[in-house]
Amino acid sequence: DVKLEEPIIWYTDLTHDGINEKIVMDPTYVINHPETGEEKTVTIYSGSSGELLWTGHADTVHVGWNGIYIYNDGKNEYLVIWQPTIYQDIANFNIRIFSLAEDGKEKDLLKKNMEFDIYNPKESDFDEVSEFVDMVNGYLEKSYVLVDTNNATPVYSTIGNQIVNLYDVSPILEEMKGMKENN
Repeated sequence: DVKLEEPIIWYTDLTHDGINEKIVMDPTYVINHPETGEEKTVTIYSGSSGELLWTGHADTVHVGWNGIYIYNDGKNEYLVIWQPTIYQDIANFNIRIFSLAEDGKEKDLLKKNMEFDIYNPKESDFDEVSEFVDMVNGYLEKSYVLVDTNNATPVYSTIGNQIVNLYDVSPILEEMKGMKENN
């Protein structure tokens, strides 16, 4: 039995047409544990037509850990998907910032990823990982969290409390440094 939670509703112009889209963040499964890891957490509806434009999930199941944010570049707002994934000590960090069209198509502002091996780091990895995460945090500083489940700990904003959530890479860099010194 899953206890239904009250959805959090936001309004912002993600299509850049001057009309705010309706963003519904349903915290039910991030609070009460998902059943499959694919439950829709964020749903976005067109401000013009009311039609469904986009859905996304963030789960406490390891495979679904990620963050969904709203980024403001000073002029427009965008969706941000931040996925710092680590499986069997191989890290794959992905950030994607995009807007939506009225037909639901996604228009990328930024799409970058970085892959590295925590237990077999190259000398260049330390600076590259730091620089990548600094770049990500530069965007996250101008964003608020819709929902973030990294490390299985759900974080989400409410209307009265917009949370800025930066990524701390120092534990990963320390682990890599220890591995490098032991090799």
